[in-house]
Amino acid sequence: MYNLKNKPIVAGIIISYQPSIDDLYLSIKNLTKEVDIIILVENGSDKYTQNKIKDIVKDNKIDLLIQDTNQGLGFAQNIGIQHGLKKKAKYFLFLDDDSILTKGSTKQLILELESNPNLGLAACNIIHKDSNKIQKYWIKTKFFYKRISFSEKEEKFQNVNTVISSGSMIPRKVIEQCGLFREDYFIDYIDIEYNLRIRSNGYTITVIRNAELLHKLGNTKSIQIRRLLEIHPTFHNPSRRFFMIRNRIWTWKIYMLTFPGWFLIDFSNFIFDNMRVLLFENNKLENLIQIFRGIKAGFSKIEKN
Repeated sequence: MYNLKNKPIVAGIIISYQPSIDDLYLSIKNLTKEVDIIILVENGSDKYTQNKIKDIVKDNKIDLLIQDTNQGLGFAQNIGIQHGLKKKAKYFLFLDDDSILTKGSTKQLILELESNPNLGLAACNIIHKDSNKIQKYWIKTKFFYKRISFSEKEEKFQNVNTVISSGSMIPRKVIEQCGLFREDYFIDYIDIEYNLRIRSNGYTITVIRNAELLHKLGNTKSIQIRRLLEIHPTFHNPSRRFFMIRNRIWTWKIYMLTFPGWFLIDFSNFIFDNMRVLLFENNKLENLIQIFRGIKAGFSKIEKN
């Protein structure tokens, strides 16, 4: 059981790239009260932004690791992990540069991890800042999966399919067994691949209701279709579609036979996501080009874990 007198070292890892300085400051301010070390990896923003970040990093609890160029999210996360390992951290909490952790969330995550040795990742309950909606999760049942959000009855969801990186806590022992994040993905699906890698090593994933994270997803907008359906396009830069598609297919190749239920859900999401992009987002031609580029790259190479 988690004991405040024998508190394990918790490292909070934030990756920043061209962040909103105000959002980053608030994220750091909240996280300072929740972890023992903050490892802020500045992933190649322009010099003006990096100087602004230096101005807000005043606490000696924060280790600022500045990179000259953006070599990808996985690369930056691994720098943070390796730094935390040297600092003897037992738990690693990952956050985006605009995510806000609510008070007491770290303790809730650690309590769950300490009480369940088969738990490979404990995650916060995501509240979307743009829409104020609570995240829905795919939960494994006896026969398949169901997608639900928290009600007042549940304290946690166990056997969760996958979660996003921001707001997730991973124990040192799991990282040492499963390895570091994939750097060749650059961005997107890094967290999904690692979730599945954790599960393929016999661990489970749990989301804790009272550990809340306020999270923003891209430039999401809400589109209502005749009161029957609400669509949330993300309006990502078209160039990012390439990585989304390529990395998704690479991940299918690795895990589709191990987790066929996950694959069926993700393939359905693949169809829906790209239809939503082509119907409701801007730069339709450029998005279409990047989608086809991603499909070609995804199937042209077999990626192994």
